[in-house]
Amino acid sequence: MEKTDVRGTPRTLSWLDPAHDPLGDRRDSSLDTGQVEGLIKAVFPPYRPSTTMFDMDGVLVEDWYDPEPEPPDVEEYDLWWNHIHDGRPCYLPSEPVLGVASGRLECYRKLTGFWLARYGVGYGRLFLSAYDTCRERNRHPPSAMKARCYKRSPATLFIESSEKHAIVIARLSRKPVFCMETMKLLEVCRELAGN
Repeated sequence: MEKTDVRGTPRTLSWLDPAHDPLGDRRDSSLDTGQVEGLIKAVFPPYRPSTTMFDMDGVLVEDWYDPEPEPPDVEEYDLWWNHIHDGRPCYLPSEPVLGVASGRLECYRKLTGFWLARYGVGYGRLFLSAYDTCRERNRHPPSAMKARCYKRSPATLFIESSEKHAIVIARLSRKPVFCMETMKLLEVCRELAGN
């Protein structure tokens, strides 16, 4: 386990001592639901999907990787539409979740809801980015929106795909965040973060 004394910086709790990692190099998106839930419970014993908020891309569905580094508007590409409609599922929770918070634009609510229903992901609320274009949304990182939704909710855990977003969500919400990219739990010590 790692801790830091830097004000507001999340401490990292690894799910397992790397020296005794039974999965070794196989720690990736090929893990099945039971394995992922076991890893999360190892670092956050009270974990239950019904009290957890989930990121969409990179957690529930494969992450979106665009061939161009900074596309003008991702929503214009056929690949993006295919991803939203037919993206390959990653981690599908074993029971309904409290909520899903995604940087996807509001205009994709219906398609996102269809994808979740197709794969049997029940959820209480679906939070999407309120911006009209990707360009506008990219000026306002989705991690801040996710942190606000999480902080205001009764959720006890947020599962995020990206480490950089997980750090922001943990810092702003002051609640635990499990990062799928690193398979680690991030927590902000309330005393260190200031009130």
